[in-house]
Amino acid sequence: MDSIIDRNSSVPLNKQVENLIRKNISEGIWLPGSKIPSERKMCTLYGISHITARTAVSTLVSEGILYTSHGKGTYVSEPTVDVSNNAGVLNQIGINNTGFSYTDLLSFEKKEAESDVCRLFGCPENTLFYIFERISEIDGRVFGYHRSYIPEKLVTHINEKDVLKEHSGDILKRNGHYGEIVKESLEVIEANSKESQLLGVSRNFPLYKLENAYYTADGEVMYYTVIKFSSKKIKLNFEVKYQE
Repeated sequence: MDSIIDRNSSVPLNKQVENLIRKNISEGIWLPGSKIPSERKMCTLYGISHITARTAVSTLVSEGILYTSHGKGTYVSEPTVDVSNNAGVLNQIGINNTGFSYTDLLSFEKKEAESDVCRLFGCPENTLFYIFERISEIDGRVFGYHRSYIPEKLVTHINEKDVLKEHSGDILKRNGHYGEIVKESLEVIEANSKESQLLGVSRNFPLYKLENAYYTADGEVMYYTVIKFSSKKIKLNFEVKYQE
C-alpha cells in the first residue's frame, strides 16, 4: 500500500484505507488469493486505530472483495464470474460453459440415499443410488461443491473416471436415457465448516445453493444434483421479457 493517508481530507480515514485496498487489487498489486497486511500492520504503516483498519477490512469482506480465514488472516477474493440466466442457472454455470470442469472427486459410493432424496425420486428408501461429490473449477478457479444422485437402475456401468470427466446428464444419455425437463431452485445458505474449507470462504459466509433435477417427459426423475458455490465468486443476471 504505497499511497499515503490524507488526514486533511474530508474522506473518512476508514474509507481512505478501503480505497487503498481496492486500488491495490484493481491494479494487480495484490492478486486473488494473496494475503493482505494484518490490521496491526496497517495501524503501524498509517498511524490509524484498530477500529479504522477493522472497519475498512470488514466492509470489503462483506462485499466479498476480501475473505478471512480463521487464525490465518485476510485474503483477496477471486474475481466475480457474471452469469446471464437465459437458459437455466445450471446450464449457464456448467453444462454450456466451456471453461467448466470437475477437478476433484471427494467421494463416490453406491448406497441408499437420504429420505428426502428418495421422496423426490418417488422410490423406496432402500433404493440404491450412485452418489458422488465433486469440486468444479471455471478458468482454473475453484467454483462449486457438487453432490449428485443417479439411480443405480438407470446405468449399466459407472466409475470414478466417468463422473470426473462427464456431467450427470451425459452419463445418462450414454446409457440411453434422455430427459426433457429441468427443474431448479436457488436459495442462499451459510457455509458450514466443510464448505468453507472447500470453497475458500469463512464459515457462515453466504453461499448459493442450487438444486437441479432432471425429468423425463413422463415426470420420472433421472438425476438430482445440489451445487453450493460462493456468492462472492459469481453474479447472476436475470432478464425477463414481457409479452403484451
